[in-house]
Amino acid sequence: MAHALSFAFGAAALTIGAMQPAMAQSNTTGNIVGRVEAPAGASVVLRNVDTGLKRTVTPEADGRYLVTALPVGRYKVELMRGNSVVDSTEVEVIIARASTRPS
Repeated sequence: MAHALSFAFGAAALTIGAMQPAMAQSNTTGNIVGRVEAPAGASVVLRNVDTGLKRTVTPEADGRYLVTALPVGRYKVELMRGNSVVDSTEVEVIIARASTRPS
């Protein structure tokens, strides 16, 4: 299950280009972009380690997800199936960037 939660660098580059106008409006937030394998029935929960802020998203049919306008900081990213955590990792959100997990 270690590879169930993976982050796509290509999607990050595309996201940065597509989000420039929106990011210009706010210089205190960033984004997390990623992809999960077998997304049917999955959800992705992002929790700021320092503040407890929580966001939950459902991946697209191809497994990709994008979470925008996140305050900077460290986030625990969890892949959920029902009420069970299948995989997790930690990602740092940086101002005006799409953050990904190193391969």
